[in-house]
Parts: sequence; structure tokens; C-alpha cells
Amino acid sequence: MPRPQSACLLSLVVANIDCYENGLYRMIKQYFMIDITTEDNKKHNIFVCGYLNFNIIETYFDFNIAKLGKIIKIVIPQSVTSIGKNAFAGCTGLKYVVIPPSVKSIGELAFHKCVGLTAVTIPFSVTSIEPGAFYGCTGLTSVTILSSVMSIGDNAFNGCSGLASVTISESVSSIGIGVFEGCVGLTSVTIPSSVDFIGENAFKGCVKLVNLTFMGYIEFIRESAFDECYNLVNIKIINA
Repeated sequence: MPRPQSACLLSLVVANIDCYENGLYRMIKQYFMIDITTEDNKKHNIFVCGYLNFNIIETYFDFNIAKLGKIIKIVIPQSVTSIGKNAFAGCTGLKYVVIPPSVKSIGELAFHKCVGLTAVTIPFSVTSIEPGAFYGCTGLTSVTILSSVMSIGDNAFNGCSGLASVTISESVSSIGIGVFEGCVGLTSVTIPSSVDFIGENAFKGCVKLVNLTFMGYIEFIRESAFDECYNLVNIKIINA
């Protein structure tokens, strides 16, 4: 089936299809069906297969999924447990993504430079956000990290210049290097008591950051964690 590379994709739904091998029911492989609706309301179906990793969409075709066209919406099925490295990187038209509660990890650079993405809710099932997962998502205005994520990888939200609101749950124990660096829209941040490590440049260049609240004692705050936060004037330490 020819690849609809020139189409403007309005939606993309990925559904898991069970696999039978040698007459026995085995989930050795993952078979995915991509249902694509283009701007002319025509539908296209593409079948891909791989091994327990959503990134298979990239590796199977040997090119990034963004090359399929301007995807606006992505619905990830309940069967997916991991969003792989670079899975949706460069999908500049992507505005909506539904991450199901089956997903446990969001891979490195998974949504890199998805500049059209405006809001993300990380479900309870996710325990790790890998480095650069949302790097350069300049259209992102709000992020909610629910109470299962334990670590936020280096540069996970670096360069999200439109980010005005971030909610960090009590489950997070570390904020990596440059996680919110260059998030010039942030005005207020509350660090939960569960966090005991903030990496280098974690909030560097957050020039509109005015209010910073620590809900408990933090053992390590690395060099330049709040460098170039020129308007940071209110710092509160509670229950330390």
C-alpha cells in the first residue's frame, strides 16, 4: 500500500491486533493498524508490526511518523505500555494526544518539537518521563504530572516557552538537568516535599518566574538550577 506522505492527516488511531503463530495464541509480536483520516475525509489503513514498543512505527518504516503528514490528533490504544524514542518527534501539527493508563513510560524525545501540542496530562500509570520527552514543545501551556511519576528526565520540558502552569505530584523524587530550562512563561512553581534532587539548569532562564515554594527539605540543588531567573523574588520553604 502506498504511503500517504503528502496527505494532511487529521487523526491517527493506533489499534493493537492479536497475533497467532503456529496455531497458538502468542503475543510475541505486536501488530498495529494505523487508521488515518486525511483532510479530504478519505481513510487510509497501514499495518505495521514489531516488538512491544510503540516506537515500532518509526523503525518499521525507517522514517519518523511525522513524515506521514500533518497529524492533528493521536489516540494511543490501551494495549500500549511504552511510547518509544522519537515516536512522534517533529509532528508539528499535533494538537491532541490521548495517553491511556496502560502506558508506563514516555520515551526519550517522544514528542520532541511537537509545537502544536497545547496541553498534556500524564496518566497515573506513567512512572518515568525520559530525557527530552517534550523538548521544544513551544505551544505547550499546561502540564499535569499525576502521582506515579518518580523521575523527570533531563531536558524533558526544555524550551517549552509557552508553558505557564506545571503541576508536579508528590511521587516525584528528582527533577533532572535542564528539565524546565527556557520555560519563559512559568510564573509560579511548587516543589513537593518528595523531591530531594534538582539538577543543573533545571529552571534556568525562567525569566518570568516570580514565586517558588518548597514544600519540604531538598538535599541537593545543583549549580545554576535557578540561574537567570531574574524576577524570582518570593521564595517560601514550608515544613523544612
